[in-house]
Amino acid sequence: MQPTVEASTYLLALAEPIFTQLDDSHGALEPMPGAKTAGWLVGHLAVSGDFARRLCGRPPLCPAIWRTAFAPSNAATVCDLKGPFTNGSVGAGAGIAGSIDVFSGNSDHGWVTGGGFTVGAGLGAGGFAGGTWTSLGPVLHV
Repeated sequence: MQPTVEASTYLLALAEPIFTQLDDSHGALEPMPGAKTAGWLVGHLAVSGDFARRLCGRPPLCPAIWRTAFAPSNAATVCDLKGPFTNGSVGAGAGIAGSIDVFSGNSDHGWVTGGGFTVGAGLGAGGFAGGTWTSLGPVLHV
């Protein structure tokens, strides 16, 4: 384990001077057309971390809306995840429980479809079908 700690410490020391030069505007930049932005990748990693927390019986830290905003999809950019979307979820369990979530809607670059799943402790079954309207402002434009 010690070599892993030493390697991680070294890599963090290399990255720190680079990260200190960044500001919030860098999170919305696409490294190349059609690629996910750095802000989207950070949000996706945070939601993935919440998934791991749930597996360990810990509560999520991210807002619930992030599960849709940073779930895998075929959106060209996070900006395509705005406007009216239909979404649905179905889940069940006794002890270990899970749900499957899907969403879809039109965008400037065509139809967007995506989804995700959640695993955690629970008892019962349920489902949801409905719609959402998502907007992106300057603060949330990641």
